[in-house]
Amino acid sequence: MKSLRFYFCFLVLYASISFPTKCFSNICLPKDHVAFFIFGDSIVDVGNNNYITTNLQANFFPYGETFFKFPTGRASNGRLIPDFIAERANLPLIPPYLYPGAGVLAETRRGLVIDLNTQLNYFKNMETLLKHKLGEEEANTLLVKAVYLICIGSNDYFVPFNINSSVLKSYSPKKYVNMVIGNLTTAIKEIYKKGGRKYVFLGLPPAGCAPSIKAQIPGNTGACMEELTALAKLHNIALSKVLPKLESQLKGFKYSLADFYSFFIERINSFTEGKIACCGSGPYGGIPSRGERSNEYELCEKVSNFLFFDSVHPTEKAYQQFAELIWSGTPNITGPYNLKALFEMKSLRFYFCFLVLYASISFPTKCFSNICLPKDHVAFFIFGDSIVDVGNNNYITTNLQANFFPYGETFFHYPTGRASNGRLIPDFIAERANLPLIQPYLYPGYDQYIDGANFASIGAGVLAETRRGLVIDLNTQLNYFKNTETLLKHKLGEEEAKTLLVKAVYLLCIGNNDYLSPSLQTPVSLNPTLQKNM
Repeated sequence: MKSLRFYFCFLVLYASISFPTKCFSNICLPKDHVAFFIFGDSIVDVGNNNYITTNLQANFFPYGETFFKFPTGRASNGRLIPDFIAERANLPLIPPYLYPGAGVLAETRRGLVIDLNTQLNYFKNMETLLKHKLGEEEANTLLVKAVYLICIGSNDYFVPFNINSSVLKSYSPKKYVNMVIGNLTTAIKEIYKKGGRKYVFLGLPPAGCAPSIKAQIPGNTGACMEELTALAKLHNIALSKVLPKLESQLKGFKYSLADFYSFFIERINSFTEGKIACCGSGPYGGIPSRGERSNEYELCEKVSNFLFFDSVHPTEKAYQQFAELIWSGTPNITGPYNLKALFEMKSLRFYFCFLVLYASISFPTKCFSNICLPKDHVAFFIFGDSIVDVGNNNYITTNLQANFFPYGETFFHYPTGRASNGRLIPDFIAERANLPLIQPYLYPGYDQYIDGANFASIGAGVLAETRRGLVIDLNTQLNYFKNTETLLKHKLGEEEAKTLLVKAVYLLCIGNNDYLSPSLQTPVSLNPTLQKNM
């Protein structure tokens, strides 16, 4: 209807900008465009291991319980360093591209993770795609202006200790560290060949102070494992020496080296609970009691008091503090540049408008600020109950949720909040219409609604009385829609926003609970454990 085929140009990284934009096919490119590429391990991974066959995953409770209210694959109770950097740069949350547990050496957890060399191959594939979409010249410009975050290496020292491997006995500490740094240097030069000029490196933390390692030391003395911590120190010293050499050898090479080690030592001594894990059992909480795919785990009462969330990984609070320091910190914590300086180098304010889902189209596009809008754009708005809710109930206080296993096990491989083993009706409609999956309205950090939004809520009814206080009733969903209208007018202008809303398709699936709920004595919880405790 007034449209044949269309695509959705979706913002992945952006900041408000006043410069004109260039549109190449289905990519909206600002004049001072900068991209943000991240390589690393579980410190910066936001969920890729959800999609590979491995036991190194964080897609179960209590991971994600503080901020997202469901496990996203992040190895923490909430957000990670890239999420906070995105917030500081006025960016949305960056979608997954990394693999937790990855190492610099291909031998590290071979077969269970994607090592640094394979991550580089993914980057090269992206380079090819960018050249195809933007053309050779524009793609090269994008890669030169980009900022590259590299946080990797801890597992190359941590894993051999943790599994009692003989690999460290085969080399002197100095030689082994040189192997790791050598592989990392090779990777940096590969990125440089593709255009990379601006880098931020996170030094290694004192891995020997992790609760999982301390729990292995006889006597429960509270001491860190000095042999492992010494390797982290050697690595950081070697990295601090090699980066200035690269700066002198590689024209235009600029970097920031963040002192993750000192940051950690200070927090171990300053957090209320800096030496034990929030989620764990045994000495220092160093024995994992994570629920895997059950609800059985031990969790502290006040996670904000803790430096470590599980036996290895920090809490959201710790990540936030470190992200703030590397963003705008002084040279004693991050230097010679901080991350903010690298992002602003040779530009004022910029953003990254990245293609997530598209279909071929011959119509011209209109670009409004940071939104790339095809001429015959059609949005898709959803109102309703559990039949069409894709996760809004994750973000309200209710026992009517589907953010735990086995929900989501078939397609997403983790619970998203959908009351099914995989996708719902709106997901399949979006696929047929060449749209991305429509996000829940309440998803944190999501405010780009040119493709539509999903306002549905598990258990909702047309009547406000239906499960009052436990759901997002239809009237509240309408209020959310009005908020969306206001935002669209702000983003697109009055005329374009009205045009978008007129062309949009609206799916309504609601009413069942208005008849089902009165027949029940008590509200029905999808979680039998919660229902039992009511």
